[in-house]
Amino acid sequence: MKKVLVVILIFLTFYIVDNITNIEKYEGYNKEKGVNHPVLLNGMTPIKWGENNEETETTEDDSDWYDYNEKRWANAKSGDGSYWVWIPRYAYKITSGYHDNNRGTIDIKFLKGNSNISKDKTDIQNSSYNYQHNNTSMNYFLHPAFQFDGEKLGFWIAKFEPSIAEENHPCNQDSNPENCNNSSLTPKIIPNTLTWRNIDTKTAYEVSLNMKDKTNIYGWNKNEVDTHLITNLEWGAVAYLSASKYGADKEVWNNSYNGYVSGCSGSSVNAFDEPDCISYDTENGMKASTTYNIYGIYDMAGGAYERVMANYNNMVGISGFNNGDEIALINPKYIDKYFTYEKDYLNEIGFSYDLSKYGDAVYETSSGAARWAGDGWEGITPGSWDGSRSRLPYKYYPWFARGGCDKNGSHAGIFDFSFSAGNPATNSSFRIVLMPAL
Repeated sequence: MKKVLVVILIFLTFYIVDNITNIEKYEGYNKEKGVNHPVLLNGMTPIKWGENNEETETTEDDSDWYDYNEKRWANAKSGDGSYWVWIPRYAYKITSGYHDNNRGTIDIKFLKGNSNISKDKTDIQNSSYNYQHNNTSMNYFLHPAFQFDGEKLGFWIAKFEPSIAEENHPCNQDSNPENCNNSSLTPKIIPNTLTWRNIDTKTAYEVSLNMKDKTNIYGWNKNEVDTHLITNLEWGAVAYLSASKYGADKEVWNNSYNGYVSGCSGSSVNAFDEPDCISYDTENGMKASTTYNIYGIYDMAGGAYERVMANYNNMVGISGFNNGDEIALINPKYIDKYFTYEKDYLNEIGFSYDLSKYGDAVYETSSGAARWAGDGWEGITPGSWDGSRSRLPYKYYPWFARGGCDKNGSHAGIFDFSFSAGNPATNSSFRIVLMPAL
């Protein structure tokens, strides 16, 4: 009898210690929901929507705030009323369509806390990627967007393309570089508003960084958040989640409204250059969301091209940066660097895939991407998933642009990637990410 009691006590001891260890090790993980709980910044208010899409404020402990199994991603507003959507830490495997121009499938494993442990204890890799011998079609990999200056629980992404908060500013009446390419202006992330365009890459980068210090506007503490212009990796993290069973799991409809208003949808999935805006909270409007419901992210297909911090060979283009040395000095967490050896340029001008990269929805979700030869394109222009465009940057246009614009029709989409000189343009906007310090 004593031996039985001893065995029971030993078992209970190990059980209790194991559970205590799990609680400490997986801080931030919501066991009930199976994802990392959103990290609310100071001034942030959780929001949700009712059956008729009426928006309501809620609390952090509301069990109905979010449910990724039901494609309801966590949403919150910052102190100024801007909308943000939470992308929880995950690993992924491309189960079909790896490096193909036909849409494939992606399996997502949400991870516990800052660990690489999933609920079902799938083997997760976070290094040793090789595009041929150990790639994301063979094994599950931690998505690299969650390794931002350390391991992260997740990040907040702007729900819409930004507008300018200063309502009476000339940029809101006449969008041109003189009025809009101004780093002192303040972004606001709301639907049904003219988007901020005619801004170059350097200014968009500075505007995004400056948000951290505007604590009186947004409500957060500058020590708890890292605000920045979205990178290619962060774009890819959203695209992959959208393509999984936790997102739309189908092609996202274009924002095809030619008036450049945030949160619009077109009349069909590949609509283009349309005179009307279908609002984000209507039946067809929600098909322009990454979840096909109101809880997702908008304007990632069509709308305006979105400039991202992703650059080849430290080349400047006409992005506002002074020279390659200035780009080289940017903190690596803020920029995805791509490289092609000069000997491998196509006709001394066109760049190649950077085969060391994954998670960015470029090589993994396209095939035969077009390269500029100096007098035309060589390769497949609509070579990305969903028939989206696949044009690699080149010598004079060394930056990536994502998503396409309202004029691109079937070639726009969340898997669209193209080139940019980084200059201000009427059809180019940007997107902001909030990375919690935790």
